[in-house]
Amino acid sequence: FSTDARYAFTVYCSDIVNNNAEPWNSDPFVVDHEAPTDLEVSYDSTPIEKIEEGTTYFFYRPTEGGTDVSSTGENDTFVTITIQAKDITSGVDYFTWSYNREEGASESNVEAYLDRKIDATPDTEDPSIYTAEIILPESIADQLRGSITFYATDMANNSSDPFADDNYVVVVDTIAPYMTVSYSQANETEEDGKQILNYASEFTATLTVTEANFYEENIVISLYNGTETVKLPEITWNADQNQADTYVGEFTVSDPGVYTMDIQVEDYSGNVFTYQSPEIRIDTAPPLIDVSFSPATAVADEISYYNVDCKATVSITEDNFDPEKVTIAVTAKDIAGDAVDMEQTIEDVLNEQLHAAEKWSSEGNKHSIELAFSTDARYAFTVYCSDIVNNNAEPWNSEGRRNLWFLSSRRRRKRFLCNHHHSGNRCYLRRGLFHLVL
Repeated sequence: FSTDARYAFTVYCSDIVNNNAEPWNSDPFVVDHEAPTDLEVSYDSTPIEKIEEGTTYFFYRPTEGGTDVSSTGENDTFVTITIQAKDITSGVDYFTWSYNREEGASESNVEAYLDRKIDATPDTEDPSIYTAEIILPESIADQLRGSITFYATDMANNSSDPFADDNYVVVVDTIAPYMTVSYSQANETEEDGKQILNYASEFTATLTVTEANFYEENIVISLYNGTETVKLPEITWNADQNQADTYVGEFTVSDPGVYTMDIQVEDYSGNVFTYQSPEIRIDTAPPLIDVSFSPATAVADEISYYNVDCKATVSITEDNFDPEKVTIAVTAKDIAGDAVDMEQTIEDVLNEQLHAAEKWSSEGNKHSIELAFSTDARYAFTVYCSDIVNNNAEPWNSEGRRNLWFLSSRRRRKRFLCNHHHSGNRCYLRRGLFHLVL
């Protein structure tokens, strides 16, 4: 029997005088010299597909449920690949399949599943067609990026040539991307428990992404200046030579503003990582200083004379205000130009007040404080201010604006008409009218 077929036969015999023998019936048997043919593979219809240079990538993400197929019995949480072959004579007995990692793929992917046998099942409509289902991954924790190779063996132990589906790559990705973001050196502050990064000019953000199946189009960066969306400069991503599956990109922003950034990294298998930046401020404008005085008083020769405490209201206009960065330099002298003697200098006292945040009142970006000059002296002072990122304000200097001579309201005052100068009691002629301090 040399022709491929499924056989059964009966042998009949009679002698010369026609005595008939009992017929002999054979058991069925098969002669099959040909291996299975028409090998095919089909993939679960649910993946995301991506075509690169003629290769189709199928991206999957197994859902939660068990650690392997045998323990859960629920294959719907895994990836199903159907393999098929045809054998018209003896029929397919089993398939032998292997998975091999794609060349150049991340080593976080399983390198290989080799020579797995799986029983073949005949088709209900065409009994010459046999199929089997490959369930991937073998463990829910396994990551895969590679191709399936298989061959079919028929009941006569004829095996087909291996079928390598090299134009299709299965990607099973169970691990979400991870990203860190670092910023160029900033002046860090905190408001209402939230971190603020402050810059006097540009800032650079460096993004480091760890992802076995990295594609830069999967990184969506939304940068806002206030509520306005800002167009990002082009980012060039480079592989980190010292760390596997890690890619680094950076961009720089230089326009003044208050920035926030949202980033979402979603790989093709649907694993997601999100990031929200702290508030980032670029402040290139210096503070503005203004000083006003009360109560109103007479001014002569650009000198204001007070016989009560003088109140100086210092106002700073600045978005990024820090009381610690406001200082005052004061000179307090008598008529002879000698420094007024006091236990604690007026400069020290006023600077302590300036640096006490609770003494300031704020409305929007305008911040004000009232300083009292109560010691008798001839005053001049300069107010200095810088913001959080050290933009320096134009100093406010009383010289050339207003010099102050204060006489304490705690002393008795009398008015006299006088046409001469008293040196001992500090009586000074002012157009025939003077104050005598007793």
